[in-house]
Amino acid sequence: MKQTYAQLLRKSPGAMIFGANQFFFSAMGQAFLLSMFVPQFIELSGMDQKGVSYIYTAAALVSGFLLSFVGPMVDRYDIRKFAYFSGFGGALFCILMANVHNPWMLLFGILGLRFCGQAMMPFISMTAMGKHFGPNRGKALSFSMLGLSFAEMLIPGIIVGALKICDWKTLWYGIAMIEGIAFPLITYLLVGRIPDFCKVQNTASKADNKTFIKQLFRNPVFLLMATIFAFSAFLNAGFLLNHNLVLEARNWSLEWYALAFATFGVGRIVGSFSSGPLVDKFSARTLAPFALLPLSVAVAIISLIPNQWSLPIFLFILAGSLSISNVVGTALWAELFGVDRVGTCRGLGSSFLAIATALAPTIFVFLYSWDFQNAMLIILAVQVVLSCGAYYLLRAKEKVVVA
Repeated sequence: MKQTYAQLLRKSPGAMIFGANQFFFSAMGQAFLLSMFVPQFIELSGMDQKGVSYIYTAAALVSGFLLSFVGPMVDRYDIRKFAYFSGFGGALFCILMANVHNPWMLLFGILGLRFCGQAMMPFISMTAMGKHFGPNRGKALSFSMLGLSFAEMLIPGIIVGALKICDWKTLWYGIAMIEGIAFPLITYLLVGRIPDFCKVQNTASKADNKTFIKQLFRNPVFLLMATIFAFSAFLNAGFLLNHNLVLEARNWSLEWYALAFATFGVGRIVGSFSSGPLVDKFSARTLAPFALLPLSVAVAIISLIPNQWSLPIFLFILAGSLSISNVVGTALWAELFGVDRVGTCRGLGSSFLAIATALAPTIFVFLYSWDFQNAMLIILAVQVVLSCGAYYLLRAKEKVVVA
């Protein structure tokens, strides 16, 4: 039975808030929080800015591949155990970050925070919402992503204020206490006493699960859609990490970029709340071929319109596309492969995401060094080709075998 956001919150408040809570506490491994401590990392590790960025890229890449191995386990075990593990594990790595004094400690610290925070917690949230809410999974997925939006709005200011009254190491110990004590307790209070929450339905043997994974990597639908859902993150990483090249090409100031970036958070919320109801109404399979359409519009705007107002419009649509890819992607895996395989599909899809975000900065530097407008038009052409392929496999070819 299709329900509104209000009805879902009244019927399943614990499960709904659990999803948003996972996203909110994932802040410990998100780039916006880690970037606030880069000066301290440089000082204590003895590295320069470039060296720290290499460590961050390596940690992000390894984290994505680790999730591709851990992800399938979520389909066979109680998902709440993984939530508790993420909190306790994240707390330990927060303590490690408070004691960093060489590059190796920094690498393992960032890797642990990226995996437990940025990778596992959103993964648990999206997988749980996709499994638990059935025909209302679109709205549940949209609501859960509000947690990250609130974290992005609130936590940077809290960090800045906290650093005025305590040193940064003490702050990391405080974050460790929150992640290791408050987060598991809140998780238990929200869903710990719900007996059928994300009930394990995958009773297949390990051999059967391995066979399914092999089938996925030979499945054109999975390979193409995983690529499409990673493309938004690819463009996001390539643009944001090389925004100085874009500003130089368009002769825009850094101050204007900072002002325009305010639309990014708004776009994430709008994209999330608009895609959820659409998924519930039309199905993810119907919408998936058009997942890159907003992003194509954004790329066309910033490549063809040199006016400075194209920047906030681009950032707004880019953020919305990230939300759309997450919501439609999770719902699509549930529709095509069943709720008992959502964790496996999302976990394996994370390897595409890891590769895309790791390669994006280098590819974008190469493209921008050639010509900004032509580079963006090439990206637009790739998006059109991917979208046409998705339409053929998911819409025109209705009887495509998906497993």
